[in-house]
Amino acid sequence: MPGLPNSRRQIARAKEHAVDLKRKFDTFWNTHEQIPFFEHDPHRSDHETFKIRITHPIPLDSYADSAHDAVINLRSALDSAGYALAIGSGNNRLKSTGFPFANSADELENQIKGRSKDIPEEIYPTFRAYQPYRGGNDTLWALNEACNAHKHQGLVRLDTGTVLGNFIGTGGIVKLLSPPRWDSIKQEIECGTFVKGSEVHCYVEIGTFVAFDKIEVIGGEPLLPVLDYFIEIVEHIISTLEIEGARLGFLK
Repeated sequence: MPGLPNSRRQIARAKEHAVDLKRKFDTFWNTHEQIPFFEHDPHRSDHETFKIRITHPIPLDSYADSAHDAVINLRSALDSAGYALAIGSGNNRLKSTGFPFANSADELENQIKGRSKDIPEEIYPTFRAYQPYRGGNDTLWALNEACNAHKHQGLVRLDTGTVLGNFIGTGGIVKLLSPPRWDSIKQEIECGTFVKGSEVHCYVEIGTFVAFDKIEVIGGEPLLPVLDYFIEIVEHIISTLEIEGARLGFLK
């Protein structure tokens, strides 16, 4: 059956990295304690701040390793498809068979004529249809940006979110932070400030999640849902290229 087996293997490997990433998340949060406490406000003696301390270092480097490996596999799946289609067309020039990513629609045409020029021209409409450029399919474009990010600098960060339930009492709450403030140095989550000794009871559910960091479009977005989308769109592209490659006789 015609297909792109190398690309499929790369996608399967990306899925394994995503599963490994979820396992790492679950293992850490299920086995390490989070301690709530009050801290005196250094600026107001009658105020105190409610915080939660995470007792063990969060393994962001390990998370970054898995995320980076996953996105590299996915981009490799796209590049492998171009290489296979070039070979299937009988082309002996195989230096420029990469999948085209660009910063604009105009630049995409330059990328097709450059890094994709040894792929059969009949495949170019498929590339254009997926709009792998800024201002087109921005999230697909961000896949390439994530690949280019250094896995330990600007790839992932810890973010927080809050769902505030009910609270009882008056005059005690000075400030509630939504979302809570994460202090990566102290590994503490600051939730709010209260009048010292006040009778305030509140239920606050705090969610922590690992997000992409300094990458346009996906910065601040949760890691696993974005990886799931990357996998989904790359699978879709590969399926389309398999169909087109078979129809055109490039895949046997």
